[in-house]
Amino acid sequence: EAVLRRKLYRETDTTGHIAYDERLLTMITSWVRGKSRIEKLHVNYKGIHVHKGDVLAELYSPDLIVAQEEYLIAMQMKADVTGFNLRQSMMDASRRKLLDQGATPDQITRLEKAGKVSHTIPVYAPASGTVHMRHVQEGQYVMEGDKLFELVDLSRMWVFADIFEDEVSQVPLGTKVGITVTSLPDETFEGTVSFVDHMVKPGTRTVPIRVIVDNAGHKLKAGMFARMQFRRDWPGVLAVPENAVMWTGQRAVAI
Repeated sequence: EAVLRRKLYRETDTTGHIAYDERLLTMITSWVRGKSRIEKLHVNYKGIHVHKGDVLAELYSPDLIVAQEEYLIAMQMKADVTGFNLRQSMMDASRRKLLDQGATPDQITRLEKAGKVSHTIPVYAPASGTVHMRHVQEGQYVMEGDKLFELVDLSRMWVFADIFEDEVSQVPLGTKVGITVTSLPDETFEGTVSFVDHMVKPGTRTVPIRVIVDNAGHKLKAGMFARMQFRRDWPGVLAVPENAVMWTGQRAVAI
């Protein structure tokens, strides 16, 4: 058999599990200072998909009502020559207070147009995603910084796996990975190695890696087990077929 430059590849198989992409997880907390009450829940169960800007809940806060009243009082002050600077500074201070309390610029604009206090403030979804966790009930009191909801974007997932230390060189960053799950045996998802741990697990002599995979249609579910196949190509390698190499007992020989 002639020795030729051939396009070779090596495949490595392993198993892993699917998880959420932590970078696509959004935590929603209460911005209202002091104690406020969940007056109404518009999203009251997990798993529902929401879009950016959707109202998730409405909060009632006495401190927020006072801040709105202060802003309206500042607006109603006479804007004469002697009092204009005072009026403007009071409006600016009241506006900052409202923003610090979690009010949005659009809500402040509506307050100016309506000229009356709103007794609740809506909590908007800052991003589109699926409600992963709901930490509050209707009627519950919360403090500033308390968790309200967790949203997760399922359009991209992570797959975690362990590979043996002698295989680490075969899966550098950017390596393409074929991923299959038992619930979809006829479908293969393509991922990319995005992280290789810097430590070897002492007990198993394996290295944890992380793969990013697109999840169009949300077919992949967090917690699923996955089979992963890594393939690395070597173009232009001098080689002969395996059966052209003879093992003499002491060495391998090709004639």
